[in-house]
Amino acid sequence: TPGSPQIIADSMAPSARGTLTSALFLLTCWALPDPRQQFLRALEPGDVTSHFGPDAAFEGMCPGGPLATGPHFTRFPGPWLSALPTPSPGSPAAPRLRRQAAGNVLHLELLVAAGPDVHQAHGEDTERYVLTNLNMGSELLRDPSLGAQFRVHLVKMVILTQLEDAPKITANITASLLSVCEWSRTVNPEDDTDPAHADLVLYITRFDLELPDGNRQVRGVTQLGGACSSSWSCLITEDTGFDLGLTIAHEIGHSAGRARCVWDPPGPRSRPAGQPLEAQPGLYYGADEQCRIAFGPTAVACTFRGEHLACEKTQLEFMSEQCAQTDSEPLRLSPGGSAAFYRWGTAEQYSEGNALCRHVCRAVGESFMVRRGDRFLDGTRCVPGDPQEDGALSLCVSGSCRTFGCDGRMDSGQVRDVCQVCGGDNSTCRPQNGSFMAGRAREYVTFLTITPNLTSIYVVNRRPLFTHLAVRVHGRYVVAGNGSISASTTYPSLLEDSRVEYRVTLNEDRLPRREEIRIQGPTRGDMEIQVYRRYGQEYGSAARPDITFTYFQPEQRQAWAWAPVRGPCSVSCGAGGAWGGARLAAWRASPWRCPSPPRSPPGLRPVTYSCRDQARSEWVEAARCAGSRPPAAWSETCAPEPCPPHWAAGDFGPCSASCGGGLREREVRCVEAWGGLLRTAPRSRCRALAPQPAAVDTCNSQPCPQRWKVTSLGPCSASCGLGTATRSVACVRLDSGKDTEVDGAACAGLVRPQASIPCVITDCAYRWHVSAWTQCGRQHLEPTGIIDMRGMVRADCAVAIGRPLGEVVTLRVLEGSLNCSAGEMLLLWGRLVWRKMCGKPAGMAFSSQANTLLVRQRLVQAGGGVLLRYSSQLAPGAFPRGCDTQLFGPRGEISSPLMSPGGRNVGGCRIFIDVAPQARIAIHALTVDRGTRAEGTDASYILIRDIRSLRTMAFRGQQTLYWESEGSQAEMEFSQGFLEAQASLRGQYWALHTRAP
Repeated sequence: TPGSPQIIADSMAPSARGTLTSALFLLTCWALPDPRQQFLRALEPGDVTSHFGPDAAFEGMCPGGPLATGPHFTRFPGPWLSALPTPSPGSPAAPRLRRQAAGNVLHLELLVAAGPDVHQAHGEDTERYVLTNLNMGSELLRDPSLGAQFRVHLVKMVILTQLEDAPKITANITASLLSVCEWSRTVNPEDDTDPAHADLVLYITRFDLELPDGNRQVRGVTQLGGACSSSWSCLITEDTGFDLGLTIAHEIGHSAGRARCVWDPPGPRSRPAGQPLEAQPGLYYGADEQCRIAFGPTAVACTFRGEHLACEKTQLEFMSEQCAQTDSEPLRLSPGGSAAFYRWGTAEQYSEGNALCRHVCRAVGESFMVRRGDRFLDGTRCVPGDPQEDGALSLCVSGSCRTFGCDGRMDSGQVRDVCQVCGGDNSTCRPQNGSFMAGRAREYVTFLTITPNLTSIYVVNRRPLFTHLAVRVHGRYVVAGNGSISASTTYPSLLEDSRVEYRVTLNEDRLPRREEIRIQGPTRGDMEIQVYRRYGQEYGSAARPDITFTYFQPEQRQAWAWAPVRGPCSVSCGAGGAWGGARLAAWRASPWRCPSPPRSPPGLRPVTYSCRDQARSEWVEAARCAGSRPPAAWSETCAPEPCPPHWAAGDFGPCSASCGGGLREREVRCVEAWGGLLRTAPRSRCRALAPQPAAVDTCNSQPCPQRWKVTSLGPCSASCGLGTATRSVACVRLDSGKDTEVDGAACAGLVRPQASIPCVITDCAYRWHVSAWTQCGRQHLEPTGIIDMRGMVRADCAVAIGRPLGEVVTLRVLEGSLNCSAGEMLLLWGRLVWRKMCGKPAGMAFSSQANTLLVRQRLVQAGGGVLLRYSSQLAPGAFPRGCDTQLFGPRGEISSPLMSPGGRNVGGCRIFIDVAPQARIAIHALTVDRGTRAEGTDASYILIRDIRSLRTMAFRGQQTLYWESEGSQAEMEFSQGFLEAQASLRGQYWALHTRAP
């Protein structure tokens, strides 16, 4: 349909994705299409005839066979991506001339934008990466076989870092192109006479472009002949690696194929091009760098063919695979002889030169090698028959071992310098050297750690008779390591570029005379160079190593260049908006301009030049750039920027505390006007203009109600074992975030914490003391037993009998006598009754009516005392309640009882605690929870009763309690209200020594 756009979306075969193209390092191009032919297919036949002439010739990229002669390190002969020319000083900017260029030279002025996803993938290397691909595409367009040459002039490059500043790229490829074209009008002046105008805007993205039918092999999209159009002068290319340059050239052909504006040469610039040519980025990418970008950080370039151009195997493995492929082919040592089968491996240690390239392999486990085929695959590494220069490459080509220079060209003679730069002059690195003559006996000692990027490493040991060198890579020894000197070896093999060569030289007596280690580099990872000494220092200098070493470190390249410094715009804020999230390289031919919204009069701002260190991104003194003249100052147009950003604060949220001083927060943002709306800006921009409003404020500063607070803790009364500590308790009130002490009367209605608490500093040191057997102080818990209290040494002797709840104890005196007149007696103490005996009580019996009985005997004269027998049986009545609990022993855990299944425990529940006689009881409740259903505090309580003194103490509410008895028996009673409130108590008890009288 006339006038309707014809959008061209180009796809690429999957096999070509990730392939290194154009002038990049290529030792195999067997699967690559001719990029020039592919580019010309972007132009219709009529366009080809019109613009390039009918006699254009096209040649393949590898005319000499499968091996190309491109350089190992990509260096383009010149910056095919050119900056626009510079007028003579003082001359005005001239408009473009509408005339046909002489010699069929087509001039395309290009504005390039890299999306945020491209910046995220390449980081600070984005500029160099994009410019390298632009150089590749520009070189393809300059090829003389096209009949006419494109001259691509870079007007501006924009690297977007924020997604909101970028055009919208989606799966709808047409909508994506429309979005880019619309976005380009905000950065590309429409006036063709404007010095900053570009014929075409190129947008690079990493979004996986997709056709409506779901085909995702699309690599670019543009409008056919859209260059110079006011609506369609844009194109999109997908960043897929170093084939991006091919895609750029291809899509430029589609867009510029029908455009006439490319016939006019660009006018002179009103400003200089900027940084000197030799400092421009985008001219160098080594083969290994290309592989890392295309295939990941561990990939390196290969010299042999494969499904991919990134090495996944070593050179030795590649040769080994070719030998192993013949394992199934029999070997006949004579015509008509019997067939024998062997496993075949490489013979690089035994064969070299042309013979090795003729598919010579060694029988594994045998001592012979034979030819197993016509020849190894082209590109297979070989061992040269004659010495060769450092950096030269030996490859099998048509069955011969041929030498390539470090530039990748056959027989070029190009070699590397000590910095491992092909054709270099040793200026990019600096030498380092050292020596080592120490070490420890019978131990490997590291004296040199090789770090990445070192080159030309040489280590020599001149006393290897009682010492020897070792090399360890990633914790594994590749030279020596077992306490003895190694034979000469190469790691990983003679075929690898990055290898460690170890050589040991013998004297006429066949003893080690010299050890040498050579590593060409650049090294890729850390490795350790070590030395082993057989004997210590006491054996003198003959037992010491004599090691010297040298290596080269790369120099930090200095990139000092004149960079533009832009002054303020002459137009005030508010009429337009600045384009955020973008940055511009200092050397670029056109300055960065803010977009010019409609009806916004442009202004002017001065541009001067200062010296800048590109590597460190910092300004330096002008003397550093003295090698070139600074460009002349000039003025550029600028659109009004938006008004300065300002702080926008929201409402405060709820307070964090109801009293005593809390905090409340609100959101504070830095905003700026943008197209009638407010958008968030970096806080640093607002801070530069005004202090940031407080995002946090105080609230509810009124004092809180008073409460008890433990303010300090005194020392423990015992230096070891259990003691007590006294602590200070004060009535306080929280005010302004701090506790203030008030009169204790204000806390009179609150439960005061205990002032005395148990403490233990450390365990006491105990020792056993053995005395005569005695019954005194024992607690008898068996059902029956005999208690002999006759002839006791102690005047007072007490024993306790304890049985489970629901039983009673009966005691009978078997024999004995007590002098009543002298005050001797036998005292029987039960929970409910007690009895006193003296004289001759033999035959008397006593029932405790409870489950415990305390027996105390007092003697005045020696020889007295009684012999008792006790027994237990079930109690005739129901004395204990169903929820009662009995605890015996020197210590134990206390847990409040639960409600009975019926829901009520009439009268509450009790816990009886009995320890050995003449001991006391300490109770410490760790936590007391009043529960959730208590209606008041009067009905909910805990009573603790001392059975000996009948002293009772009540505890109510939530608190930590501590209590001590006077005797060896205690009773805890939990009220009915306590149980109904589902309150709980957890604590412990333990036996205390009787206080001294």
